[in-house]
Amino acid sequence: MTHGARGDVPESRPARPVAIAGLLVVLSLALLAPASAALTGSDDGSRLRTAGGAVVAEAVTGGVWHGSWAAGMVSPPDASGIGFAGQTVRMVAHLSIGGAAVRVRLANTFGLMPVTFDSVHVGRAATGGAVEAGSNRPVTFDRSRSVTIPAGRRLVSDPVDLAAPAGGDLAVSLHIPADSAGPATWHPNARATTYVSGIGDYAAVESGASYSPSSYSWFYLDGVDVRTEAEGTIVAFGDSITDGAASTLDANRRYPDRLAARLRGAGIARSVVNTGIGGNRMLAEGVHYGQSAADRFERDALAQTGVTHVIVLVGVNDIGRGPHVTADELIAGHRELIRQARAEGRRIYGGTLLPYQGAAYHTEQGERTRQAVNRWIRTSGAYDAMIDFDAAIRDPAEPARMLPGYDSGDHLHPSDAGHQAMADAVDLELFHSVAAAAGRAPAGAR
Repeated sequence: MTHGARGDVPESRPARPVAIAGLLVVLSLALLAPASAALTGSDDGSRLRTAGGAVVAEAVTGGVWHGSWAAGMVSPPDASGIGFAGQTVRMVAHLSIGGAAVRVRLANTFGLMPVTFDSVHVGRAATGGAVEAGSNRPVTFDRSRSVTIPAGRRLVSDPVDLAAPAGGDLAVSLHIPADSAGPATWHPNARATTYVSGIGDYAAVESGASYSPSSYSWFYLDGVDVRTEAEGTIVAFGDSITDGAASTLDANRRYPDRLAARLRGAGIARSVVNTGIGGNRMLAEGVHYGQSAADRFERDALAQTGVTHVIVLVGVNDIGRGPHVTADELIAGHRELIRQARAEGRRIYGGTLLPYQGAAYHTEQGERTRQAVNRWIRTSGAYDAMIDFDAAIRDPAEPARMLPGYDSGDHLHPSDAGHQAMADAVDLELFHSVAAAAGRAPAGAR
């Protein structure tokens, strides 16, 4: 959906009076430091590697690596900007599943130059930018505390011996040397507070006194893996609806968060990672909205650690923002995602597009396209299963609109209650059997 919270502005038309939370976030970040990029890892920019170059796919004694948290990344908004020269950035990652050890994944996918981190720490998050006493651990990359990531690459750390609680928060702290500053890899609308220090390396400091709440974005942090006995990783893939736009800040009430909580409550040992990007489209990329869904699907969905299932919810920005696309064109995009997932042996579920009448970019033609795409998702059998998000949150009296209690107010993004309704619409039986979920072992479990 939109860049991070409210409605989208068409790139090819004059701006309408629409609230773009994503752009509001960008403007707020201008007070901080320029942001930037994304994720990659291997020669084709999709598979993760260690700092030494080995592809990450090994099993580990006492459990298997699974993604517990992730973020989709986009290009920097200002290629000339400086990214945190000499500062320390502390970010909070909400874990969908716990484990006995963690790995931190850092990205410089859309960076224009190599970036060095000479001090990286991870610990259990406390409040106000602090880390739980005694939990802050140094992170190494091939046993080195300093790592340089080339432009267009992403790397995974060595395992860190740290008990990570399911549904808990980790604080990841990165110090960037002054001579390594450049446009920072980022996820614009985190719906979570990021803390930034003044000049100095405060990564090892557990107190939050040296940090200020400076942003609602994530920088460089591509994901967190945990070592666990889980059965697999579910990737929630989409636009700003999946990203959690308009959900409550620092509350973890996005629909993927609520789905993870339901899975934990049902005793189903699967993680959920969220790679939604505000403003993302199926067929076209945007400066602040990421590569097209089809182009980023391998990296942001299929290359996630331990992935067995993908939930797709994308397309309304193609309909609402120019240039005009047809239902057949969108359906072809869905078929391409399905093809990629099947080639990797993953289960892929299609979510119906949410009602959006009343949103700034709603048109009657767009509504007809949405209905045609939803009809195909419901009836074609192309996806392994269908999740009817549309039916879950629409107003029965006016089906082209969200139920008022599920509407954040912009008629495009769900409220917290709407996100819960979306999570409740997912049939947990879809995730019970790992054998049925994939024709081969999950990535990271081989």
